[in-house]
Amino acid sequence: MFKKIISSKHLQSFIEQAGTSGFAVLSFIILARILSKEDFGQWALYLTLLTFVDMIKSGIVKTALIKYSSGCDQKEKKELIGSSWFLNLSTVLIISVCCYAIYYLNIFKLGGVLLFLLFYPLYAILSMPFFYFLWNHQVLLEFKKITILRMFNALGFLLVCVSSIFITINLQQLITMHVVVFTTSSVLAIFWGNTGYSHLFKTTKSTLKKIITFAKYHMLAFLGSNLLKSSDVFIIGAFLGPVAIAIYSVPLRLVELIEAPLKSAISVAFPVLSAYDNNKNKRALKHTLEKYIGVLTLLYIPFMAFLYFLSKPLVLLIGGEKYIDAVFIFQLFLIYGLFLPFDRLTGITLDAIGLPKLNFYKVVIMAAVNIAGDIIVIYYFKSLELVALVTVANVLSGMIIGYLFLKREINLSLKSIFKNGFNTIVNYFKKKELNKQFN
Repeated sequence: MFKKIISSKHLQSFIEQAGTSGFAVLSFIILARILSKEDFGQWALYLTLLTFVDMIKSGIVKTALIKYSSGCDQKEKKELIGSSWFLNLSTVLIISVCCYAIYYLNIFKLGGVLLFLLFYPLYAILSMPFFYFLWNHQVLLEFKKITILRMFNALGFLLVCVSSIFITINLQQLITMHVVVFTTSSVLAIFWGNTGYSHLFKTTKSTLKKIITFAKYHMLAFLGSNLLKSSDVFIIGAFLGPVAIAIYSVPLRLVELIEAPLKSAISVAFPVLSAYDNNKNKRALKHTLEKYIGVLTLLYIPFMAFLYFLSKPLVLLIGGEKYIDAVFIFQLFLIYGLFLPFDRLTGITLDAIGLPKLNFYKVVIMAAVNIAGDIIVIYYFKSLELVALVTVANVLSGMIIGYLFLKREINLSLKSIFKNGFNTIVNYFKKKELNKQFN
C-alpha cells in the first residue's frame, strides 16, 4: 500500500513543488532579514524580471514540446526536442542582444533592472540543460527525477543564503551565486541524461514551423499570464518605490503555498490532457478536466480557511515584524486562491486541445483588468491592499472566460465539475476505509 502511494505521480509532483517551494521560502526568509528593505526590493525586482522573461522564453518552446511529445513516436520526439533547442537558442541570442543594448544605453537607473540586464543572458544559456531535463521528464511523467534535480537546485541557493548570514555579500555577488547554482544544476542534468541537446541536429523545418505556429499565440498568452504576476511589482515600483515592492513581495511569496498543490496537479494533468487530445479522445479529456477542477476547488476551500487563521504567523515567519502590514494583503490573496484552480486548469486545457489563441484572448482580458485596476488604485489610493483586490478581480474574469470557451469546445459543465469532484473525494475516502478493513 505504501509503495503504491509513494509511486503516485500526483504525490511525486506535489513533493517536488512543496519541497522546492519550501526551500525557496526559507531562502526568502533569510534574505528578507539580512537585506535592507531597499536592497530586498531590488532583489525582488531582479527576480520578477528574470521570471517574467524566462517564462516568455520557455512559453515559446516548453508547452509545444510537452503537448506534441505526449504519446508520439521516438523519431518525432527527437525532432521536436532538437527543433525546440534550436528555437530556444535563437530566442536567447535575440534576448541577450536586447539586454546588453539596453544596459549600455543606460536607460534604466534602478539597480534591480541593471543587474537583470547584465546577468540574464548568462543565466539563460547556462540554465538551459536544467530546464530541458525537467520538461523531457515531465512528458514521461517521471517526477521522481524532476524532484531530485529541482530540490538540488533549490537547496543549493538556500545554502548560498545561509552562508550570507556569516559572510557579507552584496546584490551582485548574490546574483552571481544564483547563476552558479543553476549552472551546477545544468551540469548535473547533462551527466544524468535526457536533456536532449544531442538532438539539435535533428531539427527540421516542418517541426520548427509546427512549434512556432503553436507558440505564436501561446507565447503571447504566456506573456500576458506572466505580466499578470509581474505587473503588480512593476507598477508598485514605478509609483511607490522599492520599499513598497519589499512589503508586497512577502504575501506574494506566500502565494507559493497556495500555488504548490495546483502546480503539482497541472504538471501531471497537462501531458495527460494533451495525450487525450492527440488521440482524439474528447470524452476522457472532458471527464478528466472536470474531475481535476472539481476536486481541487473543493479541497482549496478548507485549505484557504486554514491559511487564513495562520496568516499573521506566516507573515511574521517570512518577513519579521517590519512586514506586519502585509498580513491583510495575504488574507486578500486567499480569496484569489479559491478561484485559481478553475482559472489555471481551463487555461492549460485550451493549450492542450490546440487552442492557444483562445487562451491568449483569455489572458489579454485578465491582463487588461489587472493593469488598468493596478494603475487606478495605486495612482488614486496608493493602496497595496486594493492591488491585491484587483488580483482577485482578474482571476475571476479568467475563470468566467475560460469556462465560456470550454463550454463551447467540449461542453464543460459546472454541474459535472462539482459532481465529479465530490464523488472522486468521497470514493477516495470510501476506498481508504475499505482498505483498512481488509488489511
